[in-house]
Amino acid sequence: MSDLSIFFILDGSGSMSGVQTEVVDGLNEFIQEQKDEAALGTNVVFSLTVFDYKPTIVYMAEDIASVQTVTKKDTFLGGGTALYDAIGATLTKAKNENLPGKKLVAIYTDGYENSSTEFKPEEVKDLIKELENDGDWTVIFMSAEINDFATAQNLGVAAGNYTVVRGGAAGMSSTMTGLSQATHAHARNVAVASTGTFFSDYTNSDLEEAIIDFDPVNVKEPETEDEGEESTEF
Repeated sequence: MSDLSIFFILDGSGSMSGVQTEVVDGLNEFIQEQKDEAALGTNVVFSLTVFDYKPTIVYMAEDIASVQTVTKKDTFLGGGTALYDAIGATLTKAKNENLPGKKLVAIYTDGYENSSTEFKPEEVKDLIKELENDGDWTVIFMSAEINDFATAQNLGVAAGNYTVVRGGAAGMSSTMTGLSQATHAHARNVAVASTGTFFSDYTNSDLEEAIIDFDPVNVKEPETEDEGEESTEF
């Protein structure tokens, strides 16, 4: 029997409101598929953090069998994007759980960081490095429709563990299905405890459909808004 702990960190900010149904459906499908995997012999532990201007930990290190169907109320908060706080709060709690086996941290966002107050990027980077040095932690970062490789890189996420995925209903469905298949493959791969090339190691047809080609070398920083112009994005 193998052990796998999944820490899902999900953007619940205002900019995600247009895909609420797809996100909830996709996340519930992902959870059900992990329950199916557990029935085949993998010991799966699940955590879920949702964030807008602050993080909310919905589940922390729960046996997958105990995880209930999530709702829009669980996953959508509205407001800004406290990405650093969400990752920092989750990993701080996670490292104290002393969980066996592999640990996979999956981050999904469609906006740039703009609201964190508790964690600085260098602090999050140190946390990720500390956990990865244990040898059984893998952190992956998925951006929906935006190339935010610079943020992932600044946080110390390996280039092979970052990707840009399609947004909208079809993109969310492909991403969640493909991620679930890749997660199963990672759990069953006894030769690898941690990887810096997750998306190439465990590629599948759904992930290939979801992923948008991008150039991690020539990344443009997000444009600065004109002074005095009110933003409507989160």
